[in-house]
Amino acid sequence: GDDATNDSLFDNRVPVSVVPDESDDGNDFVERSVDTATEGSLSGTVYLDTNNDDLGDLGLGGVTLTLRDGSGNDIDSDLATIGIQPSTTTTGGDGSYSFSGLAPGNYRVVQDQPPGHLSISDTDGANNNVIGDESPISVVAGSDSGGNDFIEESVGALSGLVSQDINRDGVGDLAIAGVLLTLKDGSGNDIDSDFATTGVQPTTTTTDASGFYSFVDLPPGDYRVVENQPANFQSVDDADGGGLDEIGDVSLIAVVGGLATTGNNFVEEEIPAVISGTVWADTDEDGSGDVGIAGVTVELQDTLGNPIDFDYATTGVQSTVVTDGGGSYTFPWVWSGDYLVVQTQPAGYVSISDGDTTCLLYTS
Repeated sequence: GDDATNDSLFDNRVPVSVVPDESDDGNDFVERSVDTATEGSLSGTVYLDTNNDDLGDLGLGGVTLTLRDGSGNDIDSDLATIGIQPSTTTTGGDGSYSFSGLAPGNYRVVQDQPPGHLSISDTDGANNNVIGDESPISVVAGSDSGGNDFIEESVGALSGLVSQDINRDGVGDLAIAGVLLTLKDGSGNDIDSDFATTGVQPTTTTTDASGFYSFVDLPPGDYRVVENQPANFQSVDDADGGGLDEIGDVSLIAVVGGLATTGNNFVEEEIPAVISGTVWADTDEDGSGDVGIAGVTVELQDTLGNPIDFDYATTGVQSTVVTDGGGSYTFPWVWSGDYLVVQTQPAGYVSISDGDTTCLLYTS
């Protein structure tokens, strides 16, 4: 019968199809002895720095590495397939890797950056995930060129919320979107986000619709976050209780590899408005206020006539004030919006006029 198609000469498999009473021969394997006298190998380890000292502590498994010649060109691993099939291998559970059966000469090894990790160093100096571009890896017949090591560390993240306190209890109630935040190191210096551009380009982010922000892929260490004060708001609190637009000025934000440091929250409140006015008595019946009337009750309402609480610190709904000796009244803490100011008609008077801030009365 006909053998099924075999895509590779080197995969140690021969696909075979047979029919009843057939003798299918020729399913052969051809081997050659590894000539350790004329071939060499290279090896190394991908390490994980677990204590932020820039030294390898544990092997990191599952990392892909690619072998290239001394000029940085891929080395074809399957001559039977059209095109160049790069020569790759993967680190074992202990982080080790090797390429064997190599002709003597110079080589390079390129590491695929493992997700969730940051490069710390590699053997030949430049931290660029390539060993052999600065000092070629020299493979000699009959020996192994070892110690071609990479060191990685797990990255971390930090996150938080920016929210609005609407009831003056110091706790965030509503998300504030579009707030700009800047990441700084533990000493309060900007962290460059673009080394290709001259000068320090600060690392920033903006809160999303839910007020959430995050900085990801951070090397382990201490950080600060500075909030750009959002327009029309004033700071109420932040996570460490120091300067209310900076977290980390009292207690540094410690980022640990492989973890996210959460709860770095800022609480804002809208800068309040003030509504005030005077209840006047028209004593000479000319339609103008002459003398303030004390003791008149005035209530703050929404546009539907519902009482508005302007004093959350006091139990119950505090929607009314009483005019002072000069007839003046003030609602001192009002959020932006549309309101009604409603006067309780004082005894002994009839209304003459009212306006945005004034109600004129005369004695009946």
